Amino acid sequence: MGKNGIGREVPCDDPGEPVAARALAHGTGRQAGPGAGRERGEDQVLFVGTHERQLDDKGRLALPASLRSHLGERCYLSFGDDQCINVVPADEFEARAAALMERVRRGEVSRQYQRVVSSSATPVQVDRQGRVMVDASLRTYAGLTPDSKVVVTGNFDVVEIWAPDQWARIQQTGTDDIAGTGALAGSAL
Repeated sequence: MGKNGIGREVPCDDPGEPVAARALAHGTGRQAGPGAGRERGEDQVLFVGTHERQLDDKGRLALPASLRSHLGERCYLSFGDDQCINVVPADEFEARAAALMERVRRGEVSRQYQRVVSSSATPVQVDRQGRVMVDASLRTYAGLTPDSKVVVTGNFDVVEIWAPDQWARIQQTGTDDIAGTGALAGSAL
């Protein structure tokens, strides 16, 4: 087990887990965007909120301005937990990739895991309209098609892109946990 950025334990080398960028999404505890790598609370950027969007006919997504302002002109899209797509600022993704490679060298994470995480990642430029291209393999993983509706959410250190039906299930499970009626009922911040 390893610790994610907020102290939750997450499995690090379970071959049965979805091949998400779990090590990248949770591995280093760094902050995203401006202030990345600084001490917690010092210029920390948190991605928050929920936004309904739609992919265009070419598979491009206009990111919400409130989220893209902290992503910069370049970011990475990759497989995320629970069949979402992670959007991570370039500097943060690259730091997490370096940390993952070091964990592989120490034998804490399998090379196969690293291969799938790295092969799922796509560097993208945010265009003048604030759009990113979501490639076909990422759309397939998340259950999206060109012209489909999507939900874009902040998850503190990453932005996530969801198929609306999958997001509804995830949101209900999380709401149940917060209300104390879910399987993993936890404490609030």
